[in-house]
Amino acid sequence: MPKAKSARRPIAYVKPPNVAANTVSKRNETFNIKEHSYCKKAKTATKSPTKAKLRKKIKTLQQKLRRRNLKICSLTGLIKDMRNMKLLEKAPAELLQDQFSGLTLGMFQNQIKNSVRKPGGRRYNEIKKFALTLHFYSPKAYLFVRKVLNLPHPASLRNWQSSVECEPGFFKDVLENLALQVANNTNMSDCALMIEAMAIRKQMIYDKSKAKFTGFVDYGGCIPENSEEQASEALGFLLVGLRSHWKTPIGYFLTNKTNAVILASLVKSALSLVADFGFRVWSLTCDGTATNFETLWLLGCSFTPNYDKMVVSFKHPTRPYNAHSILDACHMVKLARNTLGDYGKFLSGSGHVISWEYIEKLCKLQDDEGLTLANKIGINHIKWQQHKMKVKYAVQTLSSSVAKALKFLQSDLKHADFQNCGPTVDFITTIDKLFDILNSRYAYARGFKHPIKMQNLESIEKIFIATSE
Repeated sequence: MPKAKSARRPIAYVKPPNVAANTVSKRNETFNIKEHSYCKKAKTATKSPTKAKLRKKIKTLQQKLRRRNLKICSLTGLIKDMRNMKLLEKAPAELLQDQFSGLTLGMFQNQIKNSVRKPGGRRYNEIKKFALTLHFYSPKAYLFVRKVLNLPHPASLRNWQSSVECEPGFFKDVLENLALQVANNTNMSDCALMIEAMAIRKQMIYDKSKAKFTGFVDYGGCIPENSEEQASEALGFLLVGLRSHWKTPIGYFLTNKTNAVILASLVKSALSLVADFGFRVWSLTCDGTATNFETLWLLGCSFTPNYDKMVVSFKHPTRPYNAHSILDACHMVKLARNTLGDYGKFLSGSGHVISWEYIEKLCKLQDDEGLTLANKIGINHIKWQQHKMKVKYAVQTLSSSVAKALKFLQSDLKHADFQNCGPTVDFITTIDKLFDILNSRYAYARGFKHPIKMQNLESIEKIFIATSE
């Protein structure tokens, strides 16, 4: 029998003495063995500073801290020795106080005291006034100046401004502050009172700081109220300067559909309280809601269609002069648009038909032709119910540009669908004139937007008389 083949013995690889560490010889051939990159990274990652290096670093930091403390002690001792030897008579703050005052001194003191920004830093009164004033005029400018000066964070300003208790009722603290300013500027004493009711969501919220539930009807103790009834409106009172640029809220009340009797009582209380602080309220401005009309009637006004019998002023409750009632022009324009849009047609004083249909036809004609007759009428103006709170849609609907477009289609183009739109054009033109007169803002405006003066008082009065006829 043939002999079985014996298994081969493995060949041993012996590293030659004259070959580098990363090479291996196999049957007279030399191969280079290179390490992969991840091996190198793993080796470097496992390296850590030795204890000796850490001890050296700790020793260096302790030496720096010790030298700093010695330097501080030496400077403090030097200043004390100079004071004992009467070489330093006053402190640096006293020297600054001799040379500067007011805001400049406050800035120096603020920089010295709060050189390192820390939470809860103390601020001088001058710095507080400067920061609040600058942030009021321009928050961006305040953030820019804050990069140079050590001014408080805007959150601190909000905390300073929200430190006053704002419970429902009249704000006597606000009136006292305004009274101090009136003593220096008599032009601030003439003002107007504005009232506005804003809808709020009915809900009860537990106030932890006061340990009670809030969200009920609250008149601030001015009028007895039902504390179990939830509030649905917030009635606000605002004072606006007539001869100077200022405005401020003087109170608010939480109500649930305020009736005219309560509102008239609150208005009288506001006029009396404001007069006690030296203010003269010459007008009362409000929206044209049914409750506000009834309130003005209780105060002594009468809004009859006859211009001669119309009474638009009422006697001040505690002062010997009359206050005039003004209906908000923006809200009245919306009411005129809503009335025409809801009813579709109504008769003018002369018996002619004023129709909403012509405005719809104008919008459809412009959409079909792809051109507009220099007006902004669109689908949002026709479907105004979805945007009834936006004043711009109401003003653009009852504007002179729409009236001119309808008149152009009637007279120049003689379009068959617009032959009887004359009364509608007159109605839109009248509303536009009244709105421009009552919404005047600029002293140099032209046309009906010019402010009411003695020179144009007669012509404006003729427009009002013609409107009431």
